[in-house]
Parts: sequence; structure tokens; C-alpha cells
Amino acid sequence: MRPNISFPFPVVRGLTAALIVAVLGLAAPSELFSSPCTVPSEDDKDDTVVLGVLKPLPGHDDLTYQPGETNVVNETLDYLQRALPHRRTDVRYYSPAELAEAVKARTVSFALMSSGQYVELTRYGLYPLASLKTARYPNPNRVSGALFVARADRGDLSTLEDMAGLRAGYNYKGNFINYQIPRARIARAGFDPDTFFGKEVFTDNHPRRILDLLLEDRIDVGVFRVCELEALVEREPTLAGKFRAVAAVGDEGEVCKRSTELYPGWTMTVTAGVDPAWTSELTEVLLRMPPSVDGGVSWSIATEFGRVNEVFREIKEGPYRYLRAWTLQRIVHEYGAILVALLVGLGFWVWHWLNVERLAQERARHLSDAYLALQNSAEAAERAEARLAALSRIGVLNGLSGIFAHEMGQPLSAIGYRVQAVKATVRRLVLSADEEPMRERILENVRAVESLNERAGRILEKVRDYAKGRASKRGPVRIDLLFEAVLKELGKGRELSGRTLKVRAFPALTVVGDELELHFALLNVLKNAFEAAEADSSSASPSPQGASADEDARAPTRSPGLVEVSLTSEAGEAVLVCTNDGPLVDEKSLEAYLSPFGSRKKNGIGLGILLVRSIVEAHGGRARFEPRSRGGLVVTLKLPLYAVREKSHER
Repeated sequence: MRPNISFPFPVVRGLTAALIVAVLGLAAPSELFSSPCTVPSEDDKDDTVVLGVLKPLPGHDDLTYQPGETNVVNETLDYLQRALPHRRTDVRYYSPAELAEAVKARTVSFALMSSGQYVELTRYGLYPLASLKTARYPNPNRVSGALFVARADRGDLSTLEDMAGLRAGYNYKGNFINYQIPRARIARAGFDPDTFFGKEVFTDNHPRRILDLLLEDRIDVGVFRVCELEALVEREPTLAGKFRAVAAVGDEGEVCKRSTELYPGWTMTVTAGVDPAWTSELTEVLLRMPPSVDGGVSWSIATEFGRVNEVFREIKEGPYRYLRAWTLQRIVHEYGAILVALLVGLGFWVWHWLNVERLAQERARHLSDAYLALQNSAEAAERAEARLAALSRIGVLNGLSGIFAHEMGQPLSAIGYRVQAVKATVRRLVLSADEEPMRERILENVRAVESLNERAGRILEKVRDYAKGRASKRGPVRIDLLFEAVLKELGKGRELSGRTLKVRAFPALTVVGDELELHFALLNVLKNAFEAAEADSSSASPSPQGASADEDARAPTRSPGLVEVSLTSEAGEAVLVCTNDGPLVDEKSLEAYLSPFGSRKKNGIGLGILLVRSIVEAHGGRARFEPRSRGGLVVTLKLPLYAVREKSHER
């Protein structure tokens, strides 16, 4: 290796210097300029510019970067010494890794490196000044490439695909021309460059050793720089005819064979913070350097470093090494199409699930309506109704309702005839004046039976309507009068088996609905409230532990066994609130109690609450069941008022 060389440079200023200053200011990150520059100020007459160059490859002429061409570095340095005799330069030789560290630390002012290493180091403020061109490759954007080589007797190797899974030999793993460019060709063909070859062998920058490995059959394919094989054969003529190119590309008449595209060659770069005057002066002198006698090597401006950047992207190295980590960016980059397909499939599945859910809910509402029809049966048919509900559940009630209606029609008709006969007989009886009140009592009971029979008939007609699919006949219903009728049916009084009913307010309110259905809903709510209310004061439930003092203060003191009912209007709705002093109910018990078939009664089937909710919601209302802190439940039914309902229909 030749010793370090020092020579002087003069100072030249001009338009080029101003342009270089602007470019450097934009290209280098601001934080890089904030640290001290390794190059002394222009005022220091002993200042020295440090030029970093790569060590030469063994097996070629010293410092020859384009095989078969002239000694690039020596000729360039000799030319600069003659052209700029008043500047001092310290030339230092590095391996590729050492040169990268020197650029990062800014211990060099200028650096001669491959276009690939330049692109890798751009984020450290490196900027290109000039690139090599040769007589063979006069376009500075098309200088460096690679060649796949096999033994001449390997007739099975002609295309890129033929090399898959074989053994390959390279100079150096970090070499842009010899390693990264051929890997980009492999990736461009649709293969994974990391797994394309079955084995990779490296000779530590001894290209002649690759030929020995091929001849010894220790590798199947060797990878060389463009013109490197021709230069080795020219030096050793005995190698001629022993090797052949694999997957060759290129233009007709091209001097050297190659297997890849060509990229910008060796590039002179400047680090951040170097004096713009020195930078512009060095650039101008390099661009004026005449072509060398051997190979026509000179300097020009390369403009296609973006293609070099694409090489790194394809092999996921350098600035694109992050693509090897399983980040969101890599997942989107590699599996974007699959992710889109999965998202589309997921969206379709969600849409299908929602559609099925909607259809299931509609079917459930239909089944609830069938439930509701049988729950409105007369008290006389209660046993048959209970047995029918227990046997059929939700799905078969609609089918059995027609049978039930047919079978109950004849007995009810017979009861009606018998009632009429009894009335006629009682009226014809000849009684004394003392016995006349007895006639009235008998007739009163007969009329009660007649009323119940008529109600049973209406219920039977309702069942027939459900069985035949006819809609309910709805109209104005006085909810306050309906409440009075329910009270008479429960016991004709305000005292029921030791339980007390307190009506707080009951104005005349009219809603739209089916009178029979609403009658059943009110009957069910009040009946459950009386059954739940405690008749014995000893069983009154205390306030649960954890209830707030404010809540206890607000809750009025109630007598045991009390059922309290109020009816008001609020925001266009009739609001019925029924409160009982039953046992303490926690949230879990309430949830089970409100679920279908969740009755707490010994002989109950758990459909009452479900039907109440279904009736109220079918009438456009809401039903809410809430536990009280002192025990019992508060049931709130809200139904749209008649006038409001009519206006909504008009809209």
C-alpha cells in the first residue's frame, strides 16, 4: 500500500460555491451542522483536508476500482496535485466499514466510495460531487454491475432460475456491486434473495479465489463485478474458456458481460460542514480532469441515485432494513393485498352476521306475538293455557292455538246457552217477597258468569285471529277505566288477603291499543305485585347494607303488604307506576326473574313478565322493572297517549 500523500490546494470562489452551499444546507440534517467540524477554518494556513478512500482489492492493480481500467485513485491524486498545488490533503485508506464510521464521526472531509455506500450514508449529511465514468461505460449513471459465472461445463446453468438452491461465492458480504446488486436482480425476479442460494461463501475480497472454488467444485456460481472476469482472464490466459456467464443481459456489442442492470459508479462525496469554497473548487477540478490513457477514466455528474436506493428497498438493506422487522409498515408492505382481502371478508361476515341477527330478532318478535295470544286466554282456560305453554314453548304455540280455539268454542257456546236457560228459569220462578232478594243474587251471579263467558269468547276470538294471522284490532282505550275493571276482577275491593292497595293518582287517560291485550298486561302487573307484597309485618325487609343515607331519607316508610299504583301523563305518554313491598331483590335475582321461564312461583312458567313487556313494546311503549332498596319492585309502564299516537301516524 502506498504511503499517505500531502499536497496543497488554492482558494477559488464563485457561483458554483454558492450552489454547493445551498445544496449542502438542504441535504444535511441541522443537527449534523451543530457539532464541531473536523476541518479547520480557512484562516488557518496549516489547514488540511482529509480524503478517505477504500483499500484496494487483492488481485487487482493497486487502487483499481473498475477492473481492467487504470489506477483510479493514483491518477486522480496525481492530477489534483498538479491542478491545485496550494491545498494540503491527507489521504487515508479504509475498509468499507471503517470508511462508514469515519463519515459518521466526520473525521474525513471528502470520501471516495461506491454509489451504494453513499446512499446508505446520506442521512449523515453526505453529498455527491462527481462520479466515475470510463470509455467502456461513458454514462456515469450506467457504470457498475455484476455478473453470475459458472464453469463452462455446467450446461445446466443458463437462467437465473437454474441457480436456485445452489452454492454461490462472493467477494464480500457488504459489497454493493458484488453482493447487493446481484441480490436485487434475484429479488426482482420474484425470489427471496435471503434464501435463493442454498449456501453462500465469501472470500474476503479475493476475487481470484472465487475462480479456484468454481474449478474445485466447491461452489456452483461465482459473482463478479462487471469486467472483473475479463480482467482476471486477461491477466491469466490459462483461464480462458473455463468459465461462462449465467443469466446474461446487456446490449449488443457491450465489451463486458453482465447479469444485472448498471448503476452509478464510484462517487466522490463531501461530508457536512466542509468549507464550500474547497468543495466547489474540488468539484470543478475533478470535472475538468481529462480521460486517462488506460481505459478513459474521468469524472462526471451522476443523477440516478434513486435507482441505487431502489436496490436497497428490494433487498431490505441499508435505509430499508426496517422492512425486515415485523412492524406495521412491513406487514402493510408485504401483505397489504391479503389484509385488504381479509378486511373485505371480515366486513362481509359482519354484514352477514348483522343480517342474520336482524332476521332472528324479527322471528323472535313473531314468536313473542304468538306467546302473547295464548297468554290472553280467559281465566276459565287457565289450566289448558298453562299446559299448552309448558308443552309448546315459543316455537309451537302458533300451531296449537288453532286447535285450542276449535276445541274450546263448543264448550263456551254450551255455557252461554246454559246461562241463558238459567236466567230464564230464575225469572219464571214464583217467589215470596222475602225470597225476592235471593232471585236478584242468583241473577247477579248468572250475569257475572255470562260476562266471564263473553270475555272467554273474546279471548277465543283473539286466539283465532292469531292462528289465522289477522292483525289485532286496536283503538282508543281508557287506561283508567281498564284499571278499574282489573281491580274488580282481582277482588272487587281495595283490601286483598291482608294486602293494601293505594291509588295515588288516576286521571282519565286514553291510549291506542288492543283492550284485551292491555287488560292482560295490567292484570299481570297488579297480580304479581299483590303476590309479592308481604302481608306480615315481621317479614318486612330492612334497607340493604350499603344503601346511601340520602336514598333511605327519600324512601317513604311503607306498611308491610302495601301495593301502590299511580297513573300520570308525561311527554305524550301515559305512565303507570306500580310499587310493592316484597322481599329484597338483588340485581342477579332480578335478571333471572325477568328472563323467559324465570318464574319464582312454584307453579309458574315464567312468561308473565315476558308477555307484559311484549304487549307494552308492541303498543309502542316501554316497560321497566327496578329493585327497591327497602325490598320489592317498582314496575313502570309507559304507553303513547291516543292524541300523540294519532299525530305520529299522520306524519
